[in-house]
Order: sequence, then structure tokens, then C-alpha cells
Amino acid sequence: MQSLDTGNNKMNIRYFLWCVMTSAWVGICACSAHSASGAYVAQGAGFVEMLQITAKPDGNLEGTLTHAELKANGALSQDNAALSGAVDGHAITLVVKSPLPFLQSSSLSGTIDGGIITLTLPSGVVRYSASNAQAYQTAMEQTKAQGASIRQQQQAKEAEAAQQRHIAEENSAVDALNNRLTSYASGVQGPRNAQLFEELRSTHEKALAKARDGLKIQQKYPRGSVNANQVAIQIGQIEIGMRGYDIRWENVPPQGRRHLQELDTAIAKSPCSASAQLSNCASQPEAIKAYQAAKPSVERRLTEIDAILKADRATMAGIVTQANDYAR
Repeated sequence: MQSLDTGNNKMNIRYFLWCVMTSAWVGICACSAHSASGAYVAQGAGFVEMLQITAKPDGNLEGTLTHAELKANGALSQDNAALSGAVDGHAITLVVKSPLPFLQSSSLSGTIDGGIITLTLPSGVVRYSASNAQAYQTAMEQTKAQGASIRQQQQAKEAEAAQQRHIAEENSAVDALNNRLTSYASGVQGPRNAQLFEELRSTHEKALAKARDGLKIQQKYPRGSVNANQVAIQIGQIEIGMRGYDIRWENVPPQGRRHLQELDTAIAKSPCSASAQLSNCASQPEAIKAYQAAKPSVERRLTEIDAILKADRATMAGIVTQANDYAR
């Protein structure tokens, strides 16, 4: 009976020691589970964050929140904010302090369990896993790579848009040139130009005829007489009138040749010379053909105008000289 009691006492002692050890282990586990000190990293589409927390003996927390986020253009924005908070069992509260004094701090609540902090944010639930600064840098590099990819895609889109704008501009330039060529061809071959040229010829002929008639009238009077002098003055006025009429015609030949040169240059520099795939290039050969068909007649007419102005002025000057000589 006494040995049985002794056995029971040994069993009781072993049980007591097991209970003490178990209680101590549970206490250690409980303390570890509730210690929030460390670094925690969260990563998602276009962002990465790191919580660096130090737990004080009284259960209060302090640390920093580092946030990096991709903007729409692929640029990476980064900022840091101080934080404080408290942990109570598995419940955790963090207060992220605003870097600007006139903005309120943000209070976040969640849980900490098994090395994971789960916070409820306005954008949703975010989980921060126990990690380290090196893991954060690795996540940052991955986020930067996402940003580089976004920028490359945007650059490709911008390049494509620029190419499309360039094509549209060239196509518009081709259309404008085609209209200029066809309008020019129809304009110079129209009846109005022929009428104006005939007006120049007729005006000069009438002026010369009137001046010649004046010579005939002058010769009816004695050389050097008052009447002869008056006729000479009238013939001089005819010459002045013809020169006044010719002012607008003097610029026609150089302007006409300059216009032809501009059109020839535009044809040579047409975008169709480098890329016939532009839609408006299909109608350009016909426009060029119409222009080139009209060009020789324009060049001849400009030469005729030069000749008329030169010859008729010389003739008029000769008549004026005869009249003045007779009036002396």
C-alpha cells in the first residue's frame, strides 16, 4: 500500500511538472503570437507597401508605412508615413499619420495572426506578410518592371497615333495639291483668261491707233506751232494712259512663271513620290496630267504678254518722239 502511494506521488510530481512546462510554453507562444514587431510586405497590381513595426512592452506600436504605386503613365510614386497603433490579442489598430498638418490621420483596423497582418482599407482588404527590407526591394523592382512595360506600351501607342496623324496630314496635302492642279488647269484654259488677253491687245491697239491719228492731225499744223505743240501733249497723255493701264500687266508674267514653278516644286515634293499607298495618290496622276497639258499654253501666253508690253511701248515711245520733234 505504501509503495502504491509512492508511485502515485511520483505520478503526481510528473504531472505537476508537465503542467508547469505546458503553461510556460503556452505563455511563450501567446507572447510570440501577439508580438507585432517586424517588417510586413503587401504587393498587388501596380503597388507595393511595407509596414515596419516596433511593438512596445505596453502593447502600443510605432513604425513607418512605405508606399510605392504606379501611375497611369507608368511612373512610380513613393512616399513614407509614420504610424502608431496598438495590438490586443489578435486585433491590431494602426494610425497612419499625415505628413501635412492640415490633413487628418487615417485609422486602420484589422488582425494579426500567423505572421500576417490583415487590414481593411477603403479600397478593400490588404494582407501584409511577415518579410524583410530585401523582399520589399525585390517587389519594388518587379513593380518598376511593370511601369517600364506600361511606358513601352504607351510609347508604342503614341508612335502609332503619330504615324496615323502623319498619314492623315500627308493624305490631306495630296488632296489639296490635286485640287490646286485641277483648278489651275481649268482656270487658265477658261474663257476669262482669253478675254483679258484680248482686252490687253485691244487696248494697246486703240492707244497706238489714237496716237498715230494724232501724228496725222499734228502734221496739218505748221511745225513748232501752238497747235502742233498741243497735239504733242495729247499724244504724251495717251502714252501715260497706256502705261497706267499696263501696271497690272507688268506683274502678270513673273507672277505666272512663279506660280508654275511653285506647282512644279509641289509635284516633285508630293508625298506620293515616296508613298503611293496614300488613298488620295490614286487621283494625282490625272491631276498632274491636266496641269501639264495646260502648262505650255500658259507659258506661251506669258511670253506673248511680255512681247506686247515691250513692242507696243517701244512703238508708242517712237510716236511720242516724232510728235515732240514736230512740236519744236
